[in-house]
Amino acid sequence: MIQFDRLGYFLPQGYLFSNVNLQINKGDKVGLVGKNGAGKSTLLRILSGSIKPTDGQVHHPKNLKFGFLTQDIHIESDKSVYDFLFYSNHQLNEIRERLEHINHELTVRTDYEADSYLALLDELSDLNHRFQVLEGYQWEEKIKATLEGLGFSDLDQQKLIAQCSGGWKMRAELARILVNTPDILLLDEPTNHLDILSISWLEQYLQRFEGAVILISHDRLFLDNVSNRTLEISRQQIFDFPYAYTKYKELRAEEMERLEQAKKQQDKDIKHTEELIEKFRAKKNKAAFAQSLIKKLDKTERITVEKDQVARLKLRFPLAVQPGKWVLELNQVGKSYDER
Repeated sequence: MIQFDRLGYFLPQGYLFSNVNLQINKGDKVGLVGKNGAGKSTLLRILSGSIKPTDGQVHHPKNLKFGFLTQDIHIESDKSVYDFLFYSNHQLNEIRERLEHINHELTVRTDYEADSYLALLDELSDLNHRFQVLEGYQWEEKIKATLEGLGFSDLDQQKLIAQCSGGWKMRAELARILVNTPDILLLDEPTNHLDILSISWLEQYLQRFEGAVILISHDRLFLDNVSNRTLEISRQQIFDFPYAYTKYKELRAEEMERLEQAKKQQDKDIKHTEELIEKFRAKKNKAAFAQSLIKKLDKTERITVEKDQVARLKLRFPLAVQPGKWVLELNQVGKSYDER
């Protein structure tokens, strides 16, 4: 479905990742993990086509449809939330407009035997078939189910997009992506503005989704419930684990332990070699031996271990002035938005 061919992306401070070769298949539910700044969002932008890789290529079928949810939502629309979704599919819009035009023509024309009239009937049949294949007759039902799943009440669905907060715009954009059923879903922190019920609905949706999903999330439970594969960006590489998040963490911890032991042994060997070089480099009869050790050391690929860093923040707020008995008192307070 998607093939990474020696993929790399370079920034002034160095490569985020380089020489990456892997494949994403239909049905893969991929959790993309790594430290902040490792390049997770960059990889999604490369896949979506919004930026180009520095090295290598991404191969996929030409007609593959991507649905990309970014953390930076900028929606300029004067439509209601419902209409924002209803008119979001350009193919259905074109068919709908053409059907309306043909039906109008058929009601006003009387040249029933003319070739052009018969051609309209043929086109009408073809368009109805295409509309059915694209699930146009289930379109409104699909929109309603998706909006309700993401927490939009009937009243919310009629609200103008421009009046929605950033979090609700994100939900509307996610709904727009889902109803259009792309082949690949690229989701950058999709649960950030969702409540528990909406997250549960999205989990079930993604579990049933037949295409591929690549998602970034700090919600470990969400990753466990959705993903069946984990890609980790670390040390300018992308490591592939055929497991959900928790299983990946367990195996990664074991691998890190083995790597640390190997690094300790390598550090010990390097130190011993350096001591030999220092001991023999000044002796004429051992100079060639010292040079061979130097060359060997130069060719040694150093083992690096990147540990998880969990920052712990402690805050204290000492009182400058002791407050009175009542800090705040509210009486018959209310707040409304329009009629609500």
